[in-house]
Amino acid sequence: MHQLTEEARGWAHGDSDTQWLEAIPFAGADGNYLALHDGRVVFLHHEGDRELGHGRVLAPDLRTFVERWTALGCPDASSWDCLSYFVTDDGLTVDDEPARRWIAWLQDVAARDDAGLPVDDES
Repeated sequence: MHQLTEEARGWAHGDSDTQWLEAIPFAGADGNYLALHDGRVVFLHHEGDRELGHGRVLAPDLRTFVERWTALGCPDASSWDCLSYFVTDDGLTVDDEPARRWIAWLQDVAARDDAGLPVDDES
């Protein structure tokens, strides 16, 4: 975790960039991170661009984030392109139409065998 923190802080744009300097990253790739900042889970984008998700609150706390993220099948957390489909003003959601459709698709895939056939629960 220490290495991840050092990598993330390397993206700070000066001493006043508090999100990078105060956040505690717990996952990341390609300069983008999921981090705890003031108790909330936030997305940090290496370019610092809000349009690319930088600083967006994904959940009010880690427990809520894990519950929602796992319900969505753990989508790629290093890419705002992927996460943005599931983020509303309230953060990561499982309740809007795109999220419900995604979860239904995941459940359908999980209910099939390797050949794509429905799994017989009675066997």
